[in-house]
Amino acid sequence: MIAYRAETALCSLLRSPTIDNAAARRWLQDLFVMDADIRPDLSADLLHVEVHRGSRPVVDRTLAALFEQLNEMEITFPDTELVLRYSLLGDSTPNLP
Repeated sequence: MIAYRAETALCSLLRSPTIDNAAARRWLQDLFVMDADIRPDLSADLLHVEVHRGSRPVVDRTLAALFEQLNEMEITFPDTELVLRYSLLGDSTPNLP
C-alpha cells in the first residue's frame, strides 16, 4: 500500500495536459525498473541517483522534469544526512550516421 501511495504522489508530479494518470503510472513503472547508479558524495552530503536514459527521448525529457521537481524538494535519504540528487546519465542525442 505504501508503494502505491508513493506512485500516486509521483503521478501527480508527472500529470499534464498531454500526460494522463495511466500514462504517468506506466512511465513511473518503467522508471522503477531502469538501471541506475547510486553514488554517495559524503563531502557534500549528497546521494546521487543517476538513472540511465531509456530508448524514448520523450520519456527522458519527462523524467528529467520530474527529477528537477524532486531535486527542488531536497529529500533526505532516511537515517542519513544525505540529500537525494536525481539525474539522467548519458547523451541525450542519438548517434546517427
